[in-house]
Amino acid sequence: MGRLKEFLEEFCFHNYNPIEGVIVGRDYWVDDKLKRASAHYMLLTPDKLYGYYRERREKGRAWLSVSYYEAGPGEKPRPVYFDRLLFDLDIPLPKEKCMKLYREHRSLFYRWLGLVRKETRRLYQHLSKRFNCRPVVVYTGGRGYQIHVLLNKPIGAEHYDKVFKLLLSGFHETKIPEGLLAETREVLGEVEVGSILDKQVSDPARFFRIPYTKHEAFKQLGFIVDPDSFKALKLSEVNLEGRLDSSLLEKIIKLSLSIPEKKKLFLAARKKMSSFKAPLPERIEDLVKDERVPPCIRSILLQVLEVGNPDHDSRIILTLYLKWIGYSIETVSYTHLRAHETEADLVCRLLLE
Repeated sequence: MGRLKEFLEEFCFHNYNPIEGVIVGRDYWVDDKLKRASAHYMLLTPDKLYGYYRERREKGRAWLSVSYYEAGPGEKPRPVYFDRLLFDLDIPLPKEKCMKLYREHRSLFYRWLGLVRKETRRLYQHLSKRFNCRPVVVYTGGRGYQIHVLLNKPIGAEHYDKVFKLLLSGFHETKIPEGLLAETREVLGEVEVGSILDKQVSDPARFFRIPYTKHEAFKQLGFIVDPDSFKALKLSEVNLEGRLDSSLLEKIIKLSLSIPEKKKLFLAARKKMSSFKAPLPERIEDLVKDERVPPCIRSILLQVLEVGNPDHDSRIILTLYLKWIGYSIETVSYTHLRAHETEADLVCRLLLE
């Protein structure tokens, strides 16, 4: 069990940074009478992790917060930074209906779980390719999977929601097959179908399930899987080194937070009358012919108009420039930038807020 203990400490506390005179730890699950994880403000530290794991591994609900909390003497713990982004993907049926399928229609249950695996693989590929990282995929032991995007250094907890949405920008679920829905409704009757990917839980107080513990309802063991085959990985095969570079996220966050609110700047015409100010062209496309626009910006605009697919950094620069000189969010969002949904999401949800 020495290898497991070492692995759990690295996985659960890889960015742990204790402070003298301050309690630093993760919020954790302590009450089996409750059915949902929420902030309990009781902090678990690395030295207590393995004891907590051994006590919870058969019971289930071995949950820790994605954020580290801090509390000085007499203070209420508060989330201060996070070291991972967590994504939950589950069979999009009510939990009791999933349990009924699992007990009485096992093959149909596993067809649904297979659909969740496909979406989990798609999201893994989206994250790994776009952000040059290797997320960790965990089977929960129940009706779905969790994806952990580990960071190489922590980020302030107040930015969790923004980073969560940034990582998801451009990812869209595939449609659930009509045949599977029809067959399920024949078995369960009319049933509400939600989303496989939970986009609602995007706050720094959310919890993740510790791997190698049993699911409290399904009684199956959760474990880390290979993201391609979804076969269980041995501890020696698990790679925690493919962490996302936090500096990239910090750069985008700072850009988005630094946009001046309600500020318009007219372009100074590069003519003899340097004080002359002219209104902006109604159409962004017309800026290509405007000599007041810097050559680098005109070059990016030309690429958008002629090719429609500039690189990621160019889109950020162009979006910030257009917003800075006075174009409205709507005008920027619905120009040629809308040609690529992944970048449009980034523009609308982050840089233009």
